Amino acid sequence: MKTTYLATIPQCDICHNHLAVCDAPTKSGPWAYMCSACRTTHIGPGGQHIGFALVRKEPPTVSGTGQTVAGIEPALTPEYLESLMFETCDREVECPVCGGSRTLEIDETCFECECGAHVTCSPLM
Repeated sequence: MKTTYLATIPQCDICHNHLAVCDAPTKSGPWAYMCSACRTTHIGPGGQHIGFALVRKEPPTVSGTGQTVAGIEPALTPEYLESLMFETCDREVECPVCGGSRTLEIDETCFECECGAHVTCSPLM
C-alpha cells in the first residue's frame, strides 16, 4: 500500500465515526476512505496492495518567508478532468517559487518542493 500525505484526514466513508486510515477499493467496488475497523471488514480484494495509507502532514512554510504557496496546475477543463479520472490518475503541479514540477496522485493536496517551498493544490476527488 502506497502512502499519501494529506493536510486534513477525512472521516471514514463507511461508518462516519472515525478518521480514515486508508483510501482503497471496497468489496462492492467503489473506493472509499476507511477507518481501521471498517478496513478489516470492507476492503476489497487486492485493496491491501493498491490502496493508499493516509498520513496527515502539516503544511510546512517556504524557507525564510513563512508562507505556503499555491501550486500551478493545468486549467481544470472537463477534458483534463476526464483524462485524470479515466486515463492517468496523476497530475503535474508546478512550484511557483522555483518552477520545478512534481507528479501527484489525483487526491494528493500538497508536496514539499526541493527548493523548500510547501506547494498546495486543490483535491480533485
